[in-house]
Amino acid sequence: MDSLIRYTDFQNKYSDYNAWKPSNAFTIHNTTNNCIEQLYKYEIVEQVFNGVGHTRDSILYAKKLHKFQNGLIQEFSKQERNNTYIYVIEHKKKKLSRIRSYKGLVDKKKIAPSNYCQNEFMLEHNETIISFITSLIGENVVQLLEYFFDDSTCFVIKSDEDYLNVDFLNLVLSTLDLTGNIELDYLKLLCLFCNKNDIIYRIGGNSGEDYWSLQKFIKK
Repeated sequence: MDSLIRYTDFQNKYSDYNAWKPSNAFTIHNTTNNCIEQLYKYEIVEQVFNGVGHTRDSILYAKKLHKFQNGLIQEFSKQERNNTYIYVIEHKKKKLSRIRSYKGLVDKKKIAPSNYCQNEFMLEHNETIISFITSLIGENVVQLLEYFFDDSTCFVIKSDEDYLNVDFLNLVLSTLDLTGNIELDYLKLLCLFCNKNDIIYRIGGNSGEDYWSLQKFIKK
């Protein structure tokens, strides 16, 4: 990484740690959320990796992206909790489809059934949405991290709990607004999971034009 930033003032530094993201990605301005009163217990640790700036050089971009990807793998490999998982959900609900239901999101040829949990949730008007969680281990890490570059539908979580179950998928689903495109609310995720000493990660920055970053939501 090129620099490290710590955020403990969630209110006044909102535009910094939520830069390049919509307001519903961290709903701190929703005064009905009781978790806001408890934010003093948490912090965001952000690892910043410089991008290419105004230089339009594909070789330089690839080099810096590789450095960032290695930084992700290094951080996720740290044994801070017993388990490291990656969670993924579709971008929006869709009409029920037999082919889509069969295919799902998981590449079943590459991930063993014991290493993931996937579920298709039935909604109103014959619509469904699919999500999964899988262990972020082994030779599939690089492939799985391709999902991580979309923080609206994907996050990484470290926990001592076993989250390879539908209950976890249901819990995350309960935090989402399904009326339009999916946008994970990291304030809600922080309140649900970091309160139990889990660690939440999301990607930051603007896709390497100025920088990439890895944001770590953690209890102090």
